[in-house]
Amino acid sequence: MKRLALLLLVGLLLLPVAAMADGDNGTLSGKVVNKTANGSQVQPLEVTLKILTGENEETKGTVTTDAQGNFKFTGLATTSDRLYQVSAIFLGTEYRSEPVGFGPQESSKEVELPVYDTTESDQGIRIDRAHVIVDIDPESKYLRVMQIYSFVNPGDRAYIGKSSEGSSKRATVRLTVPGDAEMVQANVEVAPAEVSAQTMQVAVSSPIAPGQTDIVLSYLLAYTASRLSLRTSVPYEARTFDVYFVDVGAKASSSQLPKGDTFANKDSKFLVLSGESLPAGSPISIDFRSLPLGNGKGGIDTKWFIFGAIGIGAVLAAAYPIARRKRQPRLRPAYIAPVDDRDLEAERRDLVLALADLDDQLERGEIPEASYRALRAQKKHTLAELLARQREAAERQG
Repeated sequence: MKRLALLLLVGLLLLPVAAMADGDNGTLSGKVVNKTANGSQVQPLEVTLKILTGENEETKGTVTTDAQGNFKFTGLATTSDRLYQVSAIFLGTEYRSEPVGFGPQESSKEVELPVYDTTESDQGIRIDRAHVIVDIDPESKYLRVMQIYSFVNPGDRAYIGKSSEGSSKRATVRLTVPGDAEMVQANVEVAPAEVSAQTMQVAVSSPIAPGQTDIVLSYLLAYTASRLSLRTSVPYEARTFDVYFVDVGAKASSSQLPKGDTFANKDSKFLVLSGESLPAGSPISIDFRSLPLGNGKGGIDTKWFIFGAIGIGAVLAAAYPIARRKRQPRLRPAYIAPVDDRDLEAERRDLVLALADLDDQLERGEIPEASYRALRAQKKHTLAELLARQREAAERQG
């Protein structure tokens, strides 16, 4: 019954949405709270409101908190196609709230914006899960690679790294990608740090706040032969480290990731390498062989290799649905592959499955109803945009 409802939803999304507008009568109020024990007092701060619609982010305006950290935004649209997020800079570090949306018949919402005192000590920071997701494209002779790290800070202060002489930037984490990686992108502020023939270190300057922080890197890796080694490393102790790649006939092995596995969904079969309890600084070498060499001339249309709201949901949904059920990733930047009809259809299927999975999480009590409504509204909006892109593609081909 749930799947039928989702199919009906896709049909409804083809209809005009203007009639569903509820007016600009929404109010978002909240409070900036320092979560550090005996931390610094929150002086009046400037709080910025952002509107999130699909892949777009728009600044709505700013207000100043009162002496207790309270703030309020009024005159907001309460339609289901948008989420709101507030941010503030405290002690030189930017913090953002979780996105929230208005539910049916709601005209007011409350949100808390946690901030923290800072520290230069990385004691206790670890990696809960690290994933490398590899998409092999025989025609372009490229690997599309995404490295995802879920950092855990068990303390109550944001780790900002140590200042380095001659630089105004602090480095909290240094992540390793292959030295010949192309179009390295991230969901946080990064800069090349050290480059050698085999590896390149990317310095992350964004802080690691208490709780979980997800850092995502994506890049392209060209290959001209049937063998290729992908080298990276573990910057902090990692509880688990997994590599997922679609089975297109290639093989892979890694002495640091001794466990091999496979699983399949209705669309693809995946090969998996994994390891556990890896010490900080451990080098990781993933050796691919029997890489397919297609008949294409090589090269890739790089304009589609961008970060956006759709990508990570689709990739994570396909790559490890079991892990995705346990905890929704807070961040959704990723690359979007070159788009053709098959890519759009695959993204549509993944979004529909993600909506069903979100319903399952609500039924199991794993997600608050308010968060469920906000996330569901965003996914529905993204799905509507995707359907519009499919229609445009069909019109161009027709």
